Amino acid sequence: MNFVFPLKDFKMTQSVAVDSVRSCAQALVKVIDRYELDLDAQKLREGLLTATRPLVERADLLSLGVKRQANHIDNSRYLFYDGQICLTLDEFPKDKQIPAHDHGIWEALVVCAGSLQHTVYQRVDDAQISGVARLEVVEDVVMVPGEITMVVPPGDIHSFKALSDQTYVITVVGGEYAPKRHYYNTSDNTYMVRTPKALKESGLL
Repeated sequence: MNFVFPLKDFKMTQSVAVDSVRSCAQALVKVIDRYELDLDAQKLREGLLTATRPLVERADLLSLGVKRQANHIDNSRYLFYDGQICLTLDEFPKDKQIPAHDHGIWEALVVCAGSLQHTVYQRVDDAQISGVARLEVVEDVVMVPGEITMVVPPGDIHSFKALSDQTYVITVVGGEYAPKRHYYNTSDNTYMVRTPKALKESGLL
């Protein structure tokens, strides 16, 4: 489910506190701590969108952060990381299809600029045959600035594609990605288990 801020209220302004990254991180900690108590995914989505809004509104947003090695894209930056929360700014190239995959952890995407087609799947097979997985689409939406979407295990299989140039997304992850991930081929109902590129190149394995 997507949540939306009225676009009239979503314009980037320059009257945003210089500490909005820190404030955003502090707000995210509170939202996530509350979620771990009540497990209310809808409140978590709403809270994440509210917490990231001051950051999204920064006029200098696209210049923030430090370089991050990503799995599918070249332009990704850390905005905040403490081992329990990861906040990144990611640019997705137009028309590049990110294949269906899982994370082993919840992930939220907040669109800041451009537009993103986002598809969520669920497995409908019995998972008894290695390398075989039949997926069913449960959500397929086009997201625009001011919208958030979220995937939570076991429903954390998704794919996406930027529909316009300069599509930027703030990604919030509630922990560490799984070291082994499933990458699905929806055309022939198969999957592969792989170690993400960024993790392999980090030297941590």
